[in-house]
Amino acid sequence: QTFTGLRTATVSWHTLYCLSLELFSSMLRVLGHSFLDDALNVVGVHQDRLQQALEMARVITSKPALLEAEATCNFMLQLCAYNKQWRFHLPNVLSKLMGSLVAMIQSYVALLIRPQYLLHLLEHHKSQDSWGKSDTNILMSSVIQHQTSLDDVEQPTSKLVDAQNSILKLVGKGLICIKHFTPPLPEILLDQSTDVREWEPVVTLGFSTPSLDSNDGTISFGTLLNCVTICVRLLAKTDGKCSPHKVSPDDSHKS
Repeated sequence: QTFTGLRTATVSWHTLYCLSLELFSSMLRVLGHSFLDDALNVVGVHQDRLQQALEMARVITSKPALLEAEATCNFMLQLCAYNKQWRFHLPNVLSKLMGSLVAMIQSYVALLIRPQYLLHLLEHHKSQDSWGKSDTNILMSSVIQHQTSLDDVEQPTSKLVDAQNSILKLVGKGLICIKHFTPPLPEILLDQSTDVREWEPVVTLGFSTPSLDSNDGTISFGTLLNCVTICVRLLAKTDGKCSPHKVSPDDSHKS
């Protein structure tokens, strides 16, 4: 049938793929166990693309890359609520995707504490169509290794602020995914019968600052502490911008 007077909307395969992941996430959240088998089939079939999205988002800060990483994290976030079933049916896929997710968190925290380096990446980012092996080596470039200062950018651009917000959102989603693989903190503190050996360690004992060239794929207490520092710093900036105008002594006398 032909519909006159209607424009044909062109949707790219990338946009359609991201929307599909969001649809799967919503269906799993609403239908729960009724959709779990289908969700596991999806993650099993598309495991390579899901992993690629998490790994590419570490080195490519373009908007399409971040959008796909967010859609991937949303889907994984719903699946992690059924981590026992996921581990039983697809243990290798679970290990592979969670490893990439943890590596993404580590890289993102390392970028967030180095805003000058992140700004350099944004100014010299490549098109998503040119993804390749050379992109994975961008963190090792001798030119941008000079941009590893922890100092903040004096006048951040809107692109930098948007990227920081998007990256911080992904870090938050990733940490929520990891939380499903840890026991509740009140249970550990109050219930002495809790056997912590039933849980695999997800955070390593280390308090060093996350490095840009780390490839161990783990997060440490240092990573979490730096993440908290980033959040406090960004909140301080937000409070400073949103705080009401302070009343000067002259203004008080006038009133």
